[in-house]
Amino acid sequence: MAEIEGEISAELEIWTPAKEDKLVDAWQCHECLFNTTSCNYCNRGMKEKACQENATEVEMTGKQTKTFMCFIVSVYLQSLLNLNLKCDFRCPL
Repeated sequence: MAEIEGEISAELEIWTPAKEDKLVDAWQCHECLFNTTSCNYCNRGMKEKACQENATEVEMTGKQTKTFMCFIVSVYLQSLLNLNLKCDFRCPL
């Protein structure tokens, strides 16, 4: 487990804010990667092609871009969870 965390940590270090923004912009161009209501959301071939295009856009490998996007989604979901918990505690009634 520590080995996997080390690999992820090493991969995250190569990202700059400019690359992060560029990847997020590229990711938003491919609904199949994030929109669960898209008819192509379950199309693995289309998702792989979109991931590869995103990787080319930011000059990284597909694995690096996927790892980073998983990290971004995890942070985002954790933020939502924290926001909901804070709201519940502030509004006890």
